[in-house]
Amino acid sequence: MSRPTLTACSVTDLISGTFLFFLKFLICSARGLHSWITRVMYNRRSQLNPLWNTYIIGGLEQDGRPFLGFCDLQGVSFMDDCMASGFGAYFAIPLLRQRLEDLAGGDPKKLSEEQAIQAVTDAMRQLYYRDCRACNTYQLAIVRSTGAEVRGPLKLESDWSVAEYVSGYE
Repeated sequence: MSRPTLTACSVTDLISGTFLFFLKFLICSARGLHSWITRVMYNRRSQLNPLWNTYIIGGLEQDGRPFLGFCDLQGVSFMDDCMASGFGAYFAIPLLRQRLEDLAGGDPKKLSEEQAIQAVTDAMRQLYYRDCRACNTYQLAIVRSTGAEVRGPLKLESDWSVAEYVSGYE
């Protein structure tokens, strides 16, 4: 008898369907979900059959503190105040960290929701300008103590008049 395998599709189905009971009553927090996903991803990597996903998990701890965690296909995980994956890890993170330092002195608790949304919008605009395959629409998730809200699809306003000043790519 063969052992059932867990694919990326079935992970999504589990998280969105019948698995919600497990997530809600046994994991109980964003940190718990992050820990569980880290174990699943590391286990699959150790079996030389990784799930080719990157997860960024955001939420609130039971005491009300914000949580933001990252896990990649190799089971590498970390927690930080700002996070991005893929191309955004190279271009958006420095912009977000600079904005966090400039506006709030490096303390995310001092950053207002409007300032955070503007920082993410500016980072998304830079990513759109720098990636030839990018689309100018995105979704924005906001996690509050009252619940989570997903906005979008939002459309970036772009200005390509600066393109004529770019040199060195001829």
